[in-house]
Amino acid sequence: MKPILAYRPLIHSAIDTFLEEKEKTISPGIAWGEDFVQRLRPFATAGKLLRGSLLCYSYTLFSGQEPSPAIIKAAVALELVHAGLLIHDDIMDQDTTRRGLTAIHYQYQLLASKKNLGDAKHFAESLAICGGDSAVFFAYELLAQTGPQAATVTSLFSKTLATVCMGQMQDMYLEASPDMPTKKEIYAVMEAKTASYSLALPLVMGAILAEQNVITQRILHNLGMAAGTIFQIRDDELGALGNATKLGKPVGSDIVEGKKTLLYYYLFKSAKAPERIRLKNIIGNQAASAQDIMYVQKLIKAYAIPNLLNQKVRRLEGQAFIAIDKLSITAAEAQNLRDLVKFCAARQN
Repeated sequence: MKPILAYRPLIHSAIDTFLEEKEKTISPGIAWGEDFVQRLRPFATAGKLLRGSLLCYSYTLFSGQEPSPAIIKAAVALELVHAGLLIHDDIMDQDTTRRGLTAIHYQYQLLASKKNLGDAKHFAESLAICGGDSAVFFAYELLAQTGPQAATVTSLFSKTLATVCMGQMQDMYLEASPDMPTKKEIYAVMEAKTASYSLALPLVMGAILAEQNVITQRILHNLGMAAGTIFQIRDDELGALGNATKLGKPVGSDIVEGKKTLLYYYLFKSAKAPERIRLKNIIGNQAASAQDIMYVQKLIKAYAIPNLLNQKVRRLEGQAFIAIDKLSITAAEAQNLRDLVKFCAARQN
């Protein structure tokens, strides 16, 4: 993973430079523009910057050149849109922390309470929605500056983000539904809301900017979809059983929110009838106690659900490795991509 994550400092610096300029120029005369950008800067740079790094790596892999300023702008665009989606996601999930920081909407809620503003929660969510939208529009501003392939990458970017939104809508529906979805429905959500833009999009964008053919783009898409689905399976597992300090967000929040993940699908399939009754009273219950969450975690371990998930991860790893073997790259470059897949499978945060 080192060759891929080596681009992180460069992208971090570019995000800081872009947003520092935005602080000076956005919405003159309206204080909220500067305020939001100041909040966005630490939020956008607190993560791994994996998506932007993948784009840069893919570009270099297929062009043989280090990323130009235009390519770095495309990478920053990916990270800013990711930040915007996370801001919206935290509102929908009612999470108050993200990346070890106070969630943007909750920052505004604390501000509203301090200033005695009416309906602090509604005020805060409204501002955070607008801020998240702004981050997305910043991304489009940067994509327009990515050179001859700008129209092509912007089209792919738009189509993928629309898919992410539809996937999130389906996820919210499944969360609200009293019924357990099918495995096919669960995989469709993971592919739409995570795999499509977290790994497939940056890999393919990098190849497009390097002027690679459609066949290569399709192989990279398949690689990204397999690895991205692994990424989400592990994310859901960590959300239930992980370390809150490492994750930078609460563990067990998916239980309270009623997320219909692959983990919970197998848990319900494995649980005995009395256990299912109690699980239904806990999962999706905003008043669930710490003891309730511990009960769910205990059942997950008792029925060895992580072992079942590992089987699915191994299958997806095989699909990803098949895609890698189809690429016309060196053995060392292929190993870097295999390390990416293994990173997704072994992630701890």
